[in-house]
Amino acid sequence: MLEVRADATVCLNKCTTFECYVGKGNVPGCPMSQHLPFLDNNLDCKLCFNCVRNCPNGSVNVNLRLAGREVWHLVRVNQGYVVFVGVMLAILIPLNYFAPLQGIWPTTSSKVWFSLWYWGAGLGGGILAWMIAKPFKTKAASIRVKLVFAFTPLVLAGHIMYQVGFIPGVRFLSFGVGYESSLGLLSFSIPATVMAYGIAATFGLMLTGITVALVLLHTTEKRANGINNNR
Repeated sequence: MLEVRADATVCLNKCTTFECYVGKGNVPGCPMSQHLPFLDNNLDCKLCFNCVRNCPNGSVNVNLRLAGREVWHLVRVNQGYVVFVGVMLAILIPLNYFAPLQGIWPTTSSKVWFSLWYWGAGLGGGILAWMIAKPFKTKAASIRVKLVFAFTPLVLAGHIMYQVGFIPGVRFLSFGVGYESSLGLLSFSIPATVMAYGIAATFGLMLTGITVALVLLHTTEKRANGINNNR
């Protein structure tokens, strides 16, 4: 929810020492080799704030922002990110299908099959995503690359749903409501895990749907502008 951004006008017209990049005194430069006037996303920023301390012109600021803004604006999406999304999406299959069977199957058999499916799914998902992104070698991502990247919220939701079950004591926790009626006190409760699954799945699907819609909308607008410019 934080971002480091610089005023490009100040940087390009006033700065001559590039201290945000090379460092100053005991404070080193950017460990990610980023030059602040061209930093437009958080994908390559570790928020060390060295640049904030080093800038002699007061150009660099720390701002609040909507978390995961890169997903919405699809800034500099390339095939590397798409392969990562493909791997993380694919391994959700063994995590959610084979993990519950570990208590039913023999220990050795369950570990072998889980390992084979885990690494196989990750490798297969990565290869499939790489094949989708392979034709596009530039940073100007195609609609196919952007659509795969748009699944990031859903992938994150899936992994949150898997990890919820490992929170100590969560399986013994329930949320409920009760009300008085002519029949006495009536109550309704829902397990905390089910509630967490529902919240994560809802937000994952909603944010993914919105991102896909934005990709299609931006693509349609660019095509329309291109047709108008060619007339």
